[in-house]
Amino acid sequence: MKLKVTGLAIASLFAMSMNANAGDIHHNGSPAYVINSEGNIVRTTSGGCVRSIHWSKETAIAKCEGWEEQVADKSASIAPAPVLDVAAPSAPEKIVGLFGFDRADLDSKDFERLDRFAAFLNANPNERAVVHGHTCTIGTPAYNLALSERRANAAQTYLLNKGVPASRIETVAFGLTQPAASNDTEAGRVQNRRFELMLAE
Repeated sequence: MKLKVTGLAIASLFAMSMNANAGDIHHNGSPAYVINSEGNIVRTTSGGCVRSIHWSKETAIAKCEGWEEQVADKSASIAPAPVLDVAAPSAPEKIVGLFGFDRADLDSKDFERLDRFAAFLNANPNERAVVHGHTCTIGTPAYNLALSERRANAAQTYLLNKGVPASRIETVAFGLTQPAASNDTEAGRVQNRRFELMLAE
């Protein structure tokens, strides 16, 4: 029995052979080539891409033409992370903290200011601090000198507990010798029961 091979059959076989090779290159929106129903470029039996009437160098696909594909420079498209300017803690102002009569325990309302002072010292290892202790005039000079020392030590101990080395904190006890206000009134005496914390010059 003889088989008749028609032109239509040959065309079908040719199309099938081209479609069989067309699966590895997608058209990616380019009108430069003939595409099949799956969106892939139709290939010839030799593997070439079948060009359309819209083919040009601008619309051509490098893989079809055997050209070297250009790889995008990813490093150029990635912007470097911005460098943030972190401001160093500013130098703290002198802290004056008050005590109750005959007391040497710190007032909790002074803790926040002391925390900031300690943070500055820890961030600036070349800076040093000085703490002065003071009293009012009630009591003997000797007693007040010892009391003023305990008051200066209270502020120093707070800084030590925040990580500031003892070698960077000097304490000075003045007793009743350097009042900030008149000791003739209770309001004045309250102002004199104090510690003063400042940066060393």
